[in-house]
Amino acid sequence: GGGSGSVNVTTPSGCSYAAVTGPSWLSVTSNGSGVGPGPVTLGFSATPNSTTSPRSGSLTIGGTAFLVSQDATACSVTVDASGLGSPFSAGGGSGPLAITANGSNCAWTATSSTSWATPSATAGTGNASITVTVGSNASSTTGRTASLTIASQTVGLAQAGTVCSYNLGSMVATVPNAGGNGTVTVSTANACTWSSTPDPTATWLTITSSGSQGTANVTFHAAPNTSSTPLTGTLTIAGQNFVVNQAATPCTYTLGSTTFNAPAGGASGPSFTFQTPATGCSTTATSFSSWIHVTTAQPVTTQTGSIAFTVDANPAAATRAGTIQLAGQTFTVTQVAAACNYSLNFYAFLWNQAGGNGNILASPSANGCTPSASVNQPFVGVTPTPTGPVLNIFTESYTVSPFVSSNSQVRRATILLGGQSVLIKQTSW
Repeated sequence: GGGSGSVNVTTPSGCSYAAVTGPSWLSVTSNGSGVGPGPVTLGFSATPNSTTSPRSGSLTIGGTAFLVSQDATACSVTVDASGLGSPFSAGGGSGPLAITANGSNCAWTATSSTSWATPSATAGTGNASITVTVGSNASSTTGRTASLTIASQTVGLAQAGTVCSYNLGSMVATVPNAGGNGTVTVSTANACTWSSTPDPTATWLTITSSGSQGTANVTFHAAPNTSSTPLTGTLTIAGQNFVVNQAATPCTYTLGSTTFNAPAGGASGPSFTFQTPATGCSTTATSFSSWIHVTTAQPVTTQTGSIAFTVDANPAAATRAGTIQLAGQTFTVTQVAAACNYSLNFYAFLWNQAGGNGNILASPSANGCTPSASVNQPFVGVTPTPTGPVLNIFTESYTVSPFVSSNSQVRRATILLGGQSVLIKQTSW
């Protein structure tokens, strides 16, 4: 720190002396020269030593060297951690520490409280910049701290743990109504744990296997959906909703038979069976013919059952067909034609020898019937096709020739009209 001092100078009587200074930091403050005898007190002073090394200098007094020694300034070391970058992320990193000493000969050491934070130098002198390397903390979700001791000074640092974020490979899955398995991937850091839970309201949807840490898969199973209503369930995976949609079973119907042959007189008890794989379906059996009547109550809501119907009598002499529709399926009813029977206004007629013209009226049993006529004897003439119908009546005209005979005789002929026999009897008188 500098200061002053003194030395006694003794010379023989009448002898003189003088002091010669040495280095600039050392000066004589009093009695720098004189004449003996003595003793004489010579004062000197030293300026402060601003270095960290000791120094010495001499005063030459009367030709004799007087040595003055001065202590060094104490070493002072400071550490600047402003550029270190603490706190560090979980991935680690590095940052500088600036060491400033007041002398190049000032020694310092650097130590760490942990193995995951290490300085690039553990000792040195004077000014320096060292790098602190922080290792990865990705394997932990918990933060950590450490301290460095440099020249008896403590520098603290901190490092975060892994921050967990979770990503699902998809947020929605679709499965067919037949059911099946599916997989979704959870992506996250290895240190991150997670769980998966099923939907308590969707008993048809179950988790069959699941990871619990890091990137892993969740496998789920959907049971078959036999309902005509689509299903939705939600799995909770790593805190996120994963939605599973399952298609409905379509209301497709299969008929046990697709045709029925009805007699001309109609039918009152036939039916056909049906089935559908889905529950909850509703449909209607509809007749597209006025002569076919569905008697089963509508709508049809069962998975299996039968459709009963009646068939009216066929009033025509032509085969006819009609259909019943059930959910797009067609059931065909074919009904044979009504038989063509005829009623005649008479079945026998008596003619005298003169003969003449006559008419036979025929009424058919069914619409569309047309009778034909024939005769087995030449004395009777017929028209093959009757006229009409008029008001559902056919008219068959015939002619009986005169009967000329010298004897009393009777002749007979049969007209066949629509399958009905008419006897024609003629006398010769």
